[in-house]
Amino acid sequence: MEQLPDELWVLIFRYLHRIDILHSFSQLSSRFQQILQSYYENMNLINVSYRHYKILCEQILPLHGSQVRSLILHNSLQLNKFKEHIKQLPHLQYLKLTSDYDDEDSIHEIEYYVDRLPQYLTDLHIDGCFVLSSILMKVLGGKAEVPEFPSLTNLTVLGSYAFEQPISQSDWHCLCMHRNLKTLKIHLTILEDIFCILPSMPNLEELYLSSLLNVIEFEDEKKMNGFRTVARSISSKLLKFHFETGRLHQEPNDSCRYEFYYELQFQQLKDFMNLLFRNSSNQLQSLTLILISSDPQFTSFNELQTWKNTIFPHLTKFEYRIRTDNSPSQDHFFNIENLSDNTFESYTDPKPIRFYHPPSETLQWTVTILTKQKLYNATSFALDHKVALDFSLLTINLPNIRRINYSFYDSTPPLSTSPEIHKVLCKLFDIVPNLNYLSLISSNSQQIIDLLKQTITPHMRKRLQYLECYPQSRQLHSTFLFELTEILPHLKYLKLQNIDWLDSELSQIAIDYSVVDKLIQLNLQVKLDPVLNEKDVREKVAILLGRNDSANFYLRNDYSGYWHIKVWF
Repeated sequence: MEQLPDELWVLIFRYLHRIDILHSFSQLSSRFQQILQSYYENMNLINVSYRHYKILCEQILPLHGSQVRSLILHNSLQLNKFKEHIKQLPHLQYLKLTSDYDDEDSIHEIEYYVDRLPQYLTDLHIDGCFVLSSILMKVLGGKAEVPEFPSLTNLTVLGSYAFEQPISQSDWHCLCMHRNLKTLKIHLTILEDIFCILPSMPNLEELYLSSLLNVIEFEDEKKMNGFRTVARSISSKLLKFHFETGRLHQEPNDSCRYEFYYELQFQQLKDFMNLLFRNSSNQLQSLTLILISSDPQFTSFNELQTWKNTIFPHLTKFEYRIRTDNSPSQDHFFNIENLSDNTFESYTDPKPIRFYHPPSETLQWTVTILTKQKLYNATSFALDHKVALDFSLLTINLPNIRRINYSFYDSTPPLSTSPEIHKVLCKLFDIVPNLNYLSLISSNSQQIIDLLKQTITPHMRKRLQYLECYPQSRQLHSTFLFELTEILPHLKYLKLQNIDWLDSELSQIAIDYSVVDKLIQLNLQVKLDPVLNEKDVREKVAILLGRNDSANFYLRNDYSGYWHIKVWF
């Protein structure tokens, strides 16, 4: 072992799990301790099994916790379990807390960590759909008892703040001063909230801002004067500004009769930038714009260039990535690409990259409103067996699609065995190369198995990581889990929704434990008959899954009779 060069060991380690490396090669020699140093320093628990998690917490952190500088935790289950170990990382400098888009429990767990940030923390990254503005206010000192974090220099707070009101004026004055904060990355629903947040960061140098609703009430002169004061106080230090905004899309539904788009207009961009930067202390050196808009003014390079030169006299770097419905002027834009949905994208080299990726907004497949353009831009869409599927729309690649929801209950004959459905779904799976989440609502669990058997290709078997099943019968046939794990042996996350189980049925369910153990997480929403307390529920589920204990379970009762159970494998 000692005769192999370090470079060869690094190559060998690429084929091993990080925690197995630390567990197996630790304490062998001073040379190996030096090789392992970077592995101790950076801990990423995303897609880590519970077996590896236990090895980390029981055998590695007690000896080497002081060497950990970076930690990434994902979803409420990990966040909940790691609480007791965060104190073992006294020199932690980077902490990233993330959650899935529908993980409602994560907000309470994230609040726990925010209240206990390590003393030496310099980078805090929070990302999740249920990270609400209360978390943001908590991080920035929205309550009097929250102290200033003296070491914090980089802060990222991303999430979905849909339908929230602007930050109240009373909250402005509760913010602690973060004088050492140099970089802020943030997503806001209400754009003008940025003027409430910036006063607490007087030495900010880099601002990455994403926003959905870009409306600012310029008629309110009192408010505008307050915003201008804020702008003057920060613009002399701010050197880099990255601003991105998309197109907010509202499909017709029961409460909205018309299709609705909200997007940034060129004049709105100018007004906002003038408010933030048009003063004598503006020292901005780098500007990045990423946006989607149908406003034809964005297709004129001269207008964009004239505005930029007027307001940013010290700018040395200007990057843009602008998608429009109209063809941009061909003579000045660096690159122009005609996209598959018949829109145009102009951009500088290298193409700027978004820092914020919004949670999937599900596009409903309907005959009247679906177009190739909407399909291309969607990150998630829903299919319903009651709506005819237009095969002509499936002629372009759909790289943005990450999730497909398919409902096929109450259908006669069963659509899971329909050749037409088989053909369409197979075609869909061919043109969505990045699909990793499939949600199925069926009449019963057997329909789900039949559909998967007919449509899942060998490539999909390896690619699909998340599966959500919702049988309307609220029952699972006894071999469901066994058949499912045979069809999708590489599945990592499985969610079973609204299942009613009799106590007598649990012992009849067949499970291939060797395949189930390859899962990372199993989410169950079940109602048990007879009604059980938490201790009994843990015991029943542990027996069902072949577990010796339930330490890797997370349970919550929603008081409607359903238990929400998360199992970490």
